[in-house]
Amino acid sequence: MTGIEYLCYAVGKFQEWRQTSMAVKTRIPMEKIMAVKKKLQKLPAKETGKTREEALEILAGDFQEALKKGYSVKEIREILGEEGVRLALSKVAK
Repeated sequence: MTGIEYLCYAVGKFQEWRQTSMAVKTRIPMEKIMAVKKKLQKLPAKETGKTREEALEILAGDFQEALKKGYSVKEIREILGEEGVRLALSKVAK
């Protein structure tokens, strides 16, 4: 099934669901709605971290400064390794 075919299938299923769910008007008590609302409002932001590319962008200036201070790419890699971070520094060492 191609992406377009799947999308058409999913839209059709949604329309079927919508038609059947609209025919039966289910009532949800306000207490339950408010309880869900409170839970959703209290959700903390999820920490998803950064991609390697994003990390390189964030740290690029600091890498360049460390190189200007005389640190080698190997030494910078060791510092990254101490934190468990693995990045390709070939683009930064220019």
